[in-house]
Amino acid sequence: MINSGGVSLNGGEIELSGQREFRLGSLTLETNDLSLDISENPESFVLQGDASLIGFIPVSNISVSADFDPPGFIEIDLNGNPVLSVDGDVSLSDVVIVEDVLELKQFVLGIDTTDDSLSADAILDIPDGIQLEGDISFLDGKLDAIAFQLDAENGIPLFEGVTLNGFGGDVENILAQENAGIDLTNTTLGDEGIKIASAIINEDNKFIDPDSIREFIVFERELGLIYYPKEIEKIEVGSGNAEEIRQSLQEKYPDSFVTNRLEEIEREVYISDRRYSIFEGVEADGKIQTSEPVFIGDIEIDAGVPDGGSISVPGFLGVPNNRVDLADFISIKGDVLYTSEVLALAATLDLFDPNIVKGDGTLVLDSRSKTISADVNLDIFNGLITSSDQFTINSNFDVVIDGDISINIPKKIGGFSVPFVGGKSIRADYAFQFINDGNSSNDFVAFWGHVPVIGTFGVEVSFNGDIRTIGHPPAEETGSWTISEGTESLFLEATWENSVNDVEIIIETPNGEFLTEDEFMANGIEFVDFLTDAEGKVVKIDNPAAGVWDIKVQEDFLSQVGEVAYHAVLGETEKPSLKIETPTVIEEDSTVNIPYQLEDVDSDATVSFFLDHDNKNFDGLLIGHALPEDKNSFTWNTKGIAPGTYFIYGRAIDEQNEPVLVYSSDFITITETIDISLEYILPDTDAVINQPFTYQLELKNDSDRTATDLRIVSKLKDNGEFISANLPVEQKGKELIFNIDTLGAKETKIVEVTITPTALGELTNRLEVSHPAYDENINNNHEFFSVNVVNPETQLTRLNNDIFSILSNSSASQLDFQLLGANSESVNEVGFFIVENEQGTITDNQGNQFNPNDQEYMQKALSQSQVIFSALNNLPNGFEQTQLTRTIENLQNGDRIVFFFIENATAKDVIQGNTDSNQVFFGSTFNHKNFNPLEVTILGDNEFNLAWQTDGDNSTYDEMTLSVNSRVNDNISNSPIIKQNNSSEIIDLTEFEESVPVNVSVYREAAFDNLVGFYAIDDLLGNVGGVSPESTNYQQIALENRVQTLDLIQVENQQTKTISGFLEGGQLFAPFIISNGSFEDALNGLADVYFPFLGANTDKLDHIRLLADNTFGFEDLANGGDRDFNDLIISLNSTST
Repeated sequence: MINSGGVSLNGGEIELSGQREFRLGSLTLETNDLSLDISENPESFVLQGDASLIGFIPVSNISVSADFDPPGFIEIDLNGNPVLSVDGDVSLSDVVIVEDVLELKQFVLGIDTTDDSLSADAILDIPDGIQLEGDISFLDGKLDAIAFQLDAENGIPLFEGVTLNGFGGDVENILAQENAGIDLTNTTLGDEGIKIASAIINEDNKFIDPDSIREFIVFERELGLIYYPKEIEKIEVGSGNAEEIRQSLQEKYPDSFVTNRLEEIEREVYISDRRYSIFEGVEADGKIQTSEPVFIGDIEIDAGVPDGGSISVPGFLGVPNNRVDLADFISIKGDVLYTSEVLALAATLDLFDPNIVKGDGTLVLDSRSKTISADVNLDIFNGLITSSDQFTINSNFDVVIDGDISINIPKKIGGFSVPFVGGKSIRADYAFQFINDGNSSNDFVAFWGHVPVIGTFGVEVSFNGDIRTIGHPPAEETGSWTISEGTESLFLEATWENSVNDVEIIIETPNGEFLTEDEFMANGIEFVDFLTDAEGKVVKIDNPAAGVWDIKVQEDFLSQVGEVAYHAVLGETEKPSLKIETPTVIEEDSTVNIPYQLEDVDSDATVSFFLDHDNKNFDGLLIGHALPEDKNSFTWNTKGIAPGTYFIYGRAIDEQNEPVLVYSSDFITITETIDISLEYILPDTDAVINQPFTYQLELKNDSDRTATDLRIVSKLKDNGEFISANLPVEQKGKELIFNIDTLGAKETKIVEVTITPTALGELTNRLEVSHPAYDENINNNHEFFSVNVVNPETQLTRLNNDIFSILSNSSASQLDFQLLGANSESVNEVGFFIVENEQGTITDNQGNQFNPNDQEYMQKALSQSQVIFSALNNLPNGFEQTQLTRTIENLQNGDRIVFFFIENATAKDVIQGNTDSNQVFFGSTFNHKNFNPLEVTILGDNEFNLAWQTDGDNSTYDEMTLSVNSRVNDNISNSPIIKQNNSSEIIDLTEFEESVPVNVSVYREAAFDNLVGFYAIDDLLGNVGGVSPESTNYQQIALENRVQTLDLIQVENQQTKTISGFLEGGQLFAPFIISNGSFEDALNGLADVYFPFLGANTDKLDHIRLLADNTFGFEDLANGGDRDFNDLIISLNSTST
């Protein structure tokens, strides 16, 4: 009300159509078609409807849809200080938190300020198509954290061969606050924690992009450490033992700064309380802080070669059966840090088996390049080699590691006595190589180093158990050692088990002389002092004479030294020579050509090539393996490699020497990128159980170049079965795989998939696309959808006792039948009646209930029945009864159906008492026979075959076979519509206002010349002009009421004929047959006439059968005749729409 005193509210409801905007404290409420409920003299008003809240997510300005439909509301109390009350749901979907990293696929927030409660459910989507359901927490009314945990029973594939088995952690303060301040004055140093510092603190910044993630760790009490990937800010500590800690930190992190003053630092930061290792043996409570959210948690990953078989490993490693499965290639467990494009882990790993390779450190899984990079502490071959190195596992699961170590070489490796360097400590290089090519002789662990006098010497242990020396080929062993002419040098070794000084050896020369140590110098034999001690002696012989040489411990010492081993090797061999020319990038082919020169004078060498980021440490990605000397060039496909500058190095290897590693002098630049996206398109309706459900996949190339070799994988849950698609599909269990050769620049392709949901609830589908090129945005390469699966509008189900039930969401359903076959000497009838429960109870028109054991049950049940088919045993020419169909409409949800079979009679015969009840067979388990006459075959959840047999001794069910399924009433049938009452055959055109054109096909197998016609009746009981079928003048009245717009129907024997005419709409019609006479004969009582109503027939028997929809069979002889009902057959079809 508006007056001079101002504006007052008198109550009522106002519809606020369109969009409106309200300020609610710090929130902006945008509304759409809200209702405003205002009470008289209001102290409050209530908003209800749909709305969007702006400002709910700090900084982001993202609109959030809200539902405050009743009983939800937004209430503003105007009494005193305004109070905002809210009860409703706020929904977010597809909200990007960190570009390409974290996305909320679904987020529903329940707000109820009256109960002071917040609740929420969320699904977090992170790279590689992983979606986790999360628990939500709030801080000061703002979204603070989502905690996620995945325990995958069968694992979730990250990329081919790499499976995620467990994943859990927190995304804290997802919607990072502005100007968050950090007060370091309250720091405290703890003494417990977990080790994930190697994922956070990394001097070389190998895995964290400083331009996108700037992070530091704050340790509490006397020490505050602030660390950035590229720069170190001041660290401020108090008194006490801080200096000792500072010095330790300075040694581990020489680029860091430590002071002893505290100050407050303000930044836009993300804060997460954690416990970290600051250096070995000291762990502390701390906070990781970054300007962007990251995911921190724990993870379990298994990776391996799908269907890769197994390979042998040396027996001394203790691996069961000396074989390992390639499907279990790598196992990773640890803590995870999710950054913009990679999965960085502080983890332990096992390659094949912990006895082969185990380690701990930082791992990075990159699903774009399908690689696993590692910077770890390694233990190889049960401690044979321990090292800290970097390496990369490529998409073929090839592993090549090159590094340097200080090694204490065992005297024996397995049963092999290590020559010359066994038991020694040397500085050595080492290599670990596994090439996934099925040949374990290519897979090895080797170490080698410089040994005074001898030169380069080492040992290689192959996965197949072979062990050989490196740098010096073994002499030919012939009991002793045979040396050929021109050998430059020979080394002989004797080693023994016990440590004994002054043990003397003897050398036997090719001329048969036995030289003692006093004679060595005079004969050009010298001791190798570095390898000579109390456990063995080594001598060198330059230019040895050709022939057999031998070395022995003098007999006087054999009882002291224990087990003795002898070895001989020749002089050092020449290494392969490798030179890499300038690589050439061919952008249009996505290739790089690498020319090289490889020479090896004494054996055939091969070279492998690697891609490296920094031109140092030889720790790159294997891109080409075992290329021969004479090839001279290698063409490498660059697809899948991130744009950037790279270096190439080669690794030459032969049968006798250590690997030769050489960098190319020139770098290459890769620029190719592709942006492929995959989205789903769903229909607006729910999926229906056991019915086809079609969805579309939209594959789009948003880049300026053609994409090739694309692969879409649609992963169904157990409640989905594949039916068809518009593209060829490869099916592996529940996975549907679509291979697409090319997708042009800016091109979009639609894949249409049809599946069948097999269970109620949610139907889920995980979708992903992969291709060999480097994708700019892998976060849009996968999708996940869930649709609700509901009951169909109608469905026919089979109950335990062979009663069938209608399940329907619609007002009415219909059953569709088809006659599939008949094999009987008699004409039989099939139909059904409806019962009230699974015990078969029925109620008659007077309200009396009858159960299957009651004497009157059969007649009462059949009086309420519907006839489906009658099947003939002698068909006239041209008539195909297996094409017959029947539709019965207006069945209701919950209707329970019992099928019956009547042998050589009809339901009307049974009701009239003209037929023995033993000719009636019920399909339910309360059938009165001592066998089951009905065999049910399930064709689908909504379709069955029904097969009948009346002979209990015959196991073949073939007397009549029909199919049945249900659907919603569609008001479409083979008009005119057949109506029945007490199984009478009637044409019902009461729903038609105008005349209906009909075609009538007629067939004959009879000696009599019969006529068939139709007459109009008053009602379903057959009355004509008030005269009932039982009246003596009924025949006369019925014939006088014959339809004139449709000729009398007749045909020659074994011939067919079709006539056309009209039937008037709005009326009921019944057929009649005149037996072997004319219409005038019938009018004059000179020919028998039979009607569908038994009371009108002189013999009171059935002469007209309903064979199927709109199809009748006639019997022309009195007293039932031969009861073949094939004397005339007519089939009606309406041409009306």
